[in-house]
Amino acid sequence: MKWEQLFIFLFLISTVFLSGQKKSDFEIMVGRSIEKLHQDPDAAIRSCKNINIKDDQHYDKLIIKSILAEAYSFKGNYVDAVQIALENVNAPELLQQKDQLLINLGVIQCFQDVNLHEQSETLVTPILKDYSQAKNNKSYKSAKVYQLHASNLFALKNYDKALENIALSNNYIRFTSPNSYSTFCENKILTGKIYSQLKDYKTAERYFGEVASILKAHPNNSYLLATTYLNQSDLLFEKKEYFAAAELLEKALEKVSNADFLILKNKIYSGLAKNYLALKENDKHKDYQKKHDDSQTIIEENRKEAIRNIMKLSQGFQTQNYNTYISKKQELTYIYLGIALLIISTIFFFNYQEKQKKKMLEKQVLFFENQKSILKRKEDKIAEPEKINTKKALVIPKEKEDHLLQKLNEFEESEQFLAKNMSLALLAAQLETNTKYLSEVINKFKGKNFTTYINELKINHIAHLISSDLAYRQYKISYLAEFAGFTSHSTFTVVFKSVTGMSPNEYIQQVNKRQIR
Repeated sequence: MKWEQLFIFLFLISTVFLSGQKKSDFEIMVGRSIEKLHQDPDAAIRSCKNINIKDDQHYDKLIIKSILAEAYSFKGNYVDAVQIALENVNAPELLQQKDQLLINLGVIQCFQDVNLHEQSETLVTPILKDYSQAKNNKSYKSAKVYQLHASNLFALKNYDKALENIALSNNYIRFTSPNSYSTFCENKILTGKIYSQLKDYKTAERYFGEVASILKAHPNNSYLLATTYLNQSDLLFEKKEYFAAAELLEKALEKVSNADFLILKNKIYSGLAKNYLALKENDKHKDYQKKHDDSQTIIEENRKEAIRNIMKLSQGFQTQNYNTYISKKQELTYIYLGIALLIISTIFFFNYQEKQKKKMLEKQVLFFENQKSILKRKEDKIAEPEKINTKKALVIPKEKEDHLLQKLNEFEESEQFLAKNMSLALLAAQLETNTKYLSEVINKFKGKNFTTYINELKINHIAHLISSDLAYRQYKISYLAEFAGFTSHSTFTVVFKSVTGMSPNEYIQQVNKRQIR
């Protein structure tokens, strides 16, 4: 879109708003609350609570609760956001069937906020089936459904489908409501983030630039403008323009300094800590790293508590949905039942996640202890025997075994294990032996199979570099994967976590914390 066309487009939008029909007092107050939502969530909450609604105005109550839930999510208060969203579900018989969509949007959004994207997607799918049969239903709610679907797909790394759904969301936007331009800008930001993940930085930069230009006509939307600056700073970091990135992040922080946008501020703190670390401004790095860590602790505790509340509400919610199933139409009830099943699956997911975290924590402690002695182990000529019982072990002459062990130690020191094409056959050829002898010696003395042996060498090496050299903590994970000899980013991440008990990003954060201490 050319800049001239963009300004005309903005002018037309503002014209539509000015020439719209006269709104009711309730619509005016809702519009003001939505406007405040992107300026200061606390102000939006106060505004909503000051709106007087009669007891029989159920749909109006639903709209206010939806705004409140979103405001609490902006604050990182997932507990209240989830509670309000599920309160809306508790009285569906008071609403018309067409209004049920607004309830579902709130629940879907809350599941996204607590990072339950797969569970959130379970709710989106049946709604989209209905919308595919009602193409003329052009409204904000329709646009929001496709936007939420696109957000889930982005989180699940299905970028092509995410772009398709963003386009569908844009098709449903009507620029006659107070939140239409916000939805449009959110879609553009999400599109930019997708292209950034695809490493098409030029296209990503164009989308973020368009959003920044649009928001100049809406200066009160500090949240979206700060979000745009945050994403633009990520592109600058990729280009190693750390000073410019830090300046933009400081500008973003200034935009939301007087508002309780905890989630957004947490991301800005992280970006500032990262850039100041690269600039070797240690005092600023430590300051923002502490702010990030402190806010992250609050966010994680709130997220866990929100999931626990979902679990507590599950029993009554299941009973309600069973009764609804008996009394309601099928096209409405399968959504309720889907939510009930979703909550049940969340219980198992959360419990499993907590157990896994405990196991991973134990593995992390062990790994850091091993890292302390890695240099000493490298100096040993021959590893201590760690025999594995085998049903039919090969008989290898003692002299041959000792020779192979010596060669393996030299191999470990040479860093040849970083080669992408390293295989059992290739290493056997390099050590002038056969694959059976080599495999047996690795199993017998290293206590693992060849694949595990090579992977652990790679991960221990790259982990040591990360902990000992600041430069490696600035590199992208994809570069670290390439350097360590892995064929893909995802494989590297999986293997890294299996060896260390944490992802590469988590490991880097832990190392940074230890350096500060």
